[in-house]
Amino acid sequence: MRWRIPVVAVLALFVAVSCQDVPGEPEATPDTPLFSAEVVNYSGGFTDEFDFLIPCGGVDEWGHFIIEGKWRASETYDANGGYHFRNTLVTNGSGVGEFGSVWTIHEALPTTAYWPPDAGDYRVYNDHVTSMWVGKGHAPSWNDWVNYKWTMNANGEVTVDRFSNRTECD
Repeated sequence: MRWRIPVVAVLALFVAVSCQDVPGEPEATPDTPLFSAEVVNYSGGFTDEFDFLIPCGGVDEWGHFIIEGKWRASETYDANGGYHFRNTLVTNGSGVGEFGSVWTIHEALPTTAYWPPDAGDYRVYNDHVTSMWVGKGHAPSWNDWVNYKWTMNANGEVTVDRFSNRTECD
């Protein structure tokens, strides 16, 4: 499905950013606590291409889409040592269907994550995708909303795995 590409991209980005040594990340010394009110910011961009089946219009039509995205992320540690990550991904693009239909795409994907202090591998991830697909001429338009929550306990077991998707055709 089309929504998996941005979700997977953001989760991969999150893992890459959270696993590297980051300038400004607090270092433990005898005189320094392992937390910081300092916020470390990141940003970047990307281009992606994908194909998927158009969900509206009553005709089985595949579309080929190219999107450009910009992301901005921040991370910080709270006073208790909990790690907080926020990411906002915004994409814009266009696509052409196999029968000549044309669309523009506008999408927002905010992601949050939290790792409590001293909780082992406990993690909480939340993604909320809002997509607006605008058809030109006779091409159908639609809005799409995807929500995803994933929680892992200290033993590395997924304890919450919620997904919802709603598409409204215009």
